[in-house]
Amino acid sequence: MKRLALWVVLGWLVGALINMGIVALAGEWMPPEIVMTPEDPRAWAGQLASLPVTFWLGPFLAHALGTLAGAAVAALGSPPEHRRTAAMIMGFLFAVGGFTMAWMMPAPLWLEAADLLLAYFPMAWIGLRLATRVRAAHASS
Repeated sequence: MKRLALWVVLGWLVGALINMGIVALAGEWMPPEIVMTPEDPRAWAGQLASLPVTFWLGPFLAHALGTLAGAAVAALGSPPEHRRTAAMIMGFLFAVGGFTMAWMMPAPLWLEAADLLLAYFPMAWIGLRLATRVRAAHASS
């Protein structure tokens, strides 16, 4: 159980770093005329709705790839009987963050729906599959 907890924490850290890195890089796509002030989300809610789809790819990719990497790391190091649990814990942890952001920050409905439906548990499952294949390939060599 300690090994599971250790790898879940490590997976969460790796996933969070990837998430933050992509968000930081995606900040380069943000039009300079938009000033985001977290203190007053209503002031820029209208501006966000008018942004192009490419602006929203950054947050979606950050959430999806952060979850995928976190789940893969957690599943890769966890004992075989706990790999699925580790990956789904990652999906749950990142989904909680996604629901929190959807509640706090205005975004187009299509983005929130895609994010909440595609970026967390499906990516955690794909991370589990990747970890399983890596383990199988490593065991056979």
